[in-house]
Amino acid sequence: MTKNNMKSKPVRFELNNEVFEIDFTMNALCELEEIYGSIDDALVAISKRKLKDIRTFLWAGLLENRELITQKEVGKMINMGNLVYVSEIITEAFSDDMPEAEEGETEGKN
Repeated sequence: MTKNNMKSKPVRFELNNEVFEIDFTMNALCELEEIYGSIDDALVAISKRKLKDIRTFLWAGLLENRELITQKEVGKMINMGNLVYVSEIITEAFSDDMPEAEEGETEGKN
């Protein structure tokens, strides 16, 4: 993997009449790794769609542009009416920010 295929592209979205940018930068990934133990464990957790994990991922993705936001503040932004939308935004942003494999690279290869 080279630096040319690393990308961090914020996803702009609106929530509760406010515009946000979610971006899973290295700092966001480090926060998730600290909470879950590893990025793999974080991905397993978010795949279960538990409310706490959705809140945690949204919080980590917002930190790049809102360093002082807390998980409780993020929790107040999410409700049952926008939960699916928030989950979709997280999925889009996380997918956009993952490095692309170079040609010839295979999964599980270091």
